[in-house]
Amino acid sequence: MAKEEYRMKGFALIGAGISIALFWLLVIPFESFAGPDVPLHSLFVPGQVFHILGAILAVFGYIGIYSYQKETAGNLGKFAFVLAVIGMMFFLADAMIGILVFPELARHAPELTSATGPLFTGRALGFYIMFAATNMIGIVLLGVSMLRTKMFPALAANLFIIGGIMFNLPPSPALHLILVSGGVIWGIGAILLGRTLMSQP
Repeated sequence: MAKEEYRMKGFALIGAGISIALFWLLVIPFESFAGPDVPLHSLFVPGQVFHILGAILAVFGYIGIYSYQKETAGNLGKFAFVLAVIGMMFFLADAMIGILVFPELARHAPELTSATGPLFTGRALGFYIMFAATNMIGIVLLGVSMLRTKMFPALAANLFIIGGIMFNLPPSPALHLILVSGGVIWGIGAILLGRTLMSQP
């Protein structure tokens, strides 16, 4: 990958870090994503916009990470990259559902968005768990591959891992600030990783 391509992928990763951190900061007022008041809150749609932007940019950033370390990352690096991209696409799907579906349901069928409604229980809950678990495992494995190759700063990789674990925990009032903190920590890690890509000669 040419220097300019590394710069572009690094810039995308920095943008992803900023966007995803902003998404989590904007959802601080919500103790949960359930309930009709949440999708109708003035910060909900702006937050989901950053959610979408961050997920898209992260995929491009992951391509840069893999391209930079693929010669030494081995099979773990390849598997981690694929799983991390799938996980981030699930994160994007979650955002698209949030911005397109939830506000309309909150207006016209608010009972569906309650914590005990069908969107937060049963099969739907199973899909959300799968989305979050895939994203978490992909981020952890990609971070571990970076630690193994030693081609990225250990601090950046560790922040990336820790934040990725924290913001993919099950959303609940008790864990809300942990999720928010995790999103910000992941964002800082992604920014540092992006700067490393951008500095390549």
